[in-house]
Amino acid sequence: MLARLGEDSPGRRSLRRSPHTGLVAESRDESAALASLPQGLAGLTAGLLGARLADRFGTKALLLATIATSAAGHILLLGVIGSGDYVLVTAAVFAVGFGNGGAAFAATVAGCDCVADREQGLAAGLINASRQIGSALGVAALMDVATSVTPYHHVPGGAALATGYRAALVFAAGLATAAFFVSVAFVPADHAIRLPNLGDRRHRLGGAAARDRR
Repeated sequence: MLARLGEDSPGRRSLRRSPHTGLVAESRDESAALASLPQGLAGLTAGLLGARLADRFGTKALLLATIATSAAGHILLLGVIGSGDYVLVTAAVFAVGFGNGGAAFAATVAGCDCVADREQGLAAGLINASRQIGSALGVAALMDVATSVTPYHHVPGGAALATGYRAALVFAAGLATAAFFVSVAFVPADHAIRLPNLGDRRHRLGGAAARDRR
């Protein structure tokens, strides 16, 4: 959807009218690749940092923070898409990717923490399957929203389709907001793992040694 929005911007429409069809096709391919790159890098970053952030702040805090980041990214993307400001567009796409990737990690950890050790594999399988099904249904729903809104805007085809995609972004932000409140209500609270403080440990050992000398 992000790639299509880039293609349907005014600059892309003028490029498609150019007689150099080979150049147009190459540019559209580059647009699709560049649109998905920040989201992929953000998901990778969230996966690499997820365990450390969960240990430091707690799984529920990480889940809520990443869902809020995803919702904020969709809202920011709604405002900057088609503006030509690629820095803000990249930041918004990165926020969406980081939020989605971090939320997937935190949701898996939170779901597996609620079951016994012998059922960890079953819980992880159910969570992964539900995420895959939810992703497919989500894409279908977003595209349905986009194509349903488009016919009601009597403007040139590309602009009308871009308006439909913006409506889909609003819908996605609403889903993320709903997921935030569901997580607040139903995900049990946990506590961050406090890493041992070397100074405190030395202080305790020093006190114990002093008592022994007495």
